[in-house]
Amino acid sequence: MALARIVNRTVKWAEEPVLSHTFIFPHVFNTIAMAEGTVTYFDSDGGYGFIDTDESEDDVFFHMADTDFEDDLDEGEDVVFDITQGDKGPRAENLERDNQDD
Repeated sequence: MALARIVNRTVKWAEEPVLSHTFIFPHVFNTIAMAEGTVTYFDSDGGYGFIDTDESEDDVFFHMADTDFEDDLDEGEDVVFDITQGDKGPRAENLERDNQDD
């Protein structure tokens, strides 16, 4: 019997509005789109911070131990990431700097 995996993912289709859904897949799944946000707070001593995003009502927590960055993030810096449910609320995974030119 295959176990079902429950995953919260944000789906963005081209320039259409963002839709958040919970999907249940019996097997492997792929991420379609990453959330976008702005670093609102960063504690360089603790290596953690928070991201403001339209995809979550609460700020999203992140920790530098979960990234491949060699340097710290700055407040106001744009990032892209996946949102997962942490122990105390939404948490960022697969955090990357947003290098898109606006």
